[in-house]
Amino acid sequence: MSASIRCIALVKCIRRQPLLSLLVVVCLSVFLAINAYSQYQILRDESNIASLNQKVLLYKQVIGTNPDLNLIDLYHKGYTEQRLHRTPFGGFYRFNPSQSLVYNPNTHSQ
Repeated sequence: MSASIRCIALVKCIRRQPLLSLLVVVCLSVFLAINAYSQYQILRDESNIASLNQKVLLYKQVIGTNPDLNLIDLYHKGYTEQRLHRTPFGGFYRFNPSQSLVYNPNTHSQ
């Protein structure tokens, strides 16, 4: 049985059973919502890292040294409003002194 025939059979079955069609719509809606939220978290993460990297660069230009690994120095010097910087995925952003970049240890995006 080819995929197109199976698809047609599924559509005919859904048309005959309204509860099944409602279930399919709900499942698709949930799947799309989860996918959209996941994409939103990724965009937020990238935006947060870019913002923190700009603050680290400014900190290095003014102070002359790298901030600590947890970026608490940025808070103490007034560059950020929060002492620790939470990621959208849980946990906190960290600073990699060898690359001079902020990264998310949960996604390992350095």
